[in-house]
Amino acid sequence: MADRDALVEQFIAVTGAEANRARFYLESAAWNVEIAISHFFEGGDDDQADAVDPVEEFEEASMPTDPAAPQTSDPPSRNKHGAEEKKEDDDQATVSRPSFVGAGYRLGETPEDTQVVAGHSRPAQQRQVDKKLKLWKNGFSIDDGPLRDFNNPENKLFLDSIAKGEVPQELIREAHGGEVNLDMEDHRTEEFVKPKVKVKAFSGAGHMLGSPAPAVTSSAPPAGDRPAQAIQVDDTKPVTNVQLRLADGKRLVLKLNHSHRVSDIRQHIMSSNPQYAQANFCLMTTFPNKELTDETQTIEEAKLINAVVVQRMK
Repeated sequence: MADRDALVEQFIAVTGAEANRARFYLESAAWNVEIAISHFFEGGDDDQADAVDPVEEFEEASMPTDPAAPQTSDPPSRNKHGAEEKKEDDDQATVSRPSFVGAGYRLGETPEDTQVVAGHSRPAQQRQVDKKLKLWKNGFSIDDGPLRDFNNPENKLFLDSIAKGEVPQELIREAHGGEVNLDMEDHRTEEFVKPKVKVKAFSGAGHMLGSPAPAVTSSAPPAGDRPAQAIQVDDTKPVTNVQLRLADGKRLVLKLNHSHRVSDIRQHIMSSNPQYAQANFCLMTTFPNKELTDETQTIEEAKLINAVVVQRMK
């Protein structure tokens, strides 16, 4: 029992979760703290924020806002035996989504009987489209678009919808089913200023003049468009997957042999993300929290088999 309490404290130290939630993830992962932490970060913790206290929900539903107001809800229908009939709509309303969306383990009598149970898939998040409405002295504009007259009938309908707290149909069509986030900027004391056109540098090919056979010179692609150098993996040797969590929130899964070195992980991060090529950062493990100072160690020597490596800026 003391060992499990220690695992709970270690889980809380890494994730910042509460003790009950830490114990829940650890039990789901057969008390493997690394798997539990991975499930915590992969599954997120959004469901807990959506949960509603059933006691508060019952008190709000049972307490009328005005004691003198008549009750307008229909009484429940009953059959001839006096039993209350249940409608199909009630059954659908009581169905709630599962609170845990990660993977779990079905425990058996022996370690060989343990089975991995796949969790529920998380629904795809709705795409958000950001729009900016700018009000000028002589009209309004959307984002960096042209000036639109207040007196135009179509523009009046547009502004009337916003005044009612509704999203204009024009923006809904442009979102193609996404969620519209509309921000407003007040420039009503200023005249409309046409935004400057952003000039994109030439990145094509050209010809050097003055030669009978012009030599073709092509510009190198931008640093961010360079493909990442793939690490050579020998499938005949032991292979493992290392999960990388970059400082900007991006997550990568890197396939490596046990003989690869910690420096190979650093090289892969810099080649696939050129913004970190000149940056000063370190690599750390999640449990225990330890900086990988000796990058000449192999993956096996550094105990990074099926581990999580976090990039931290200095």
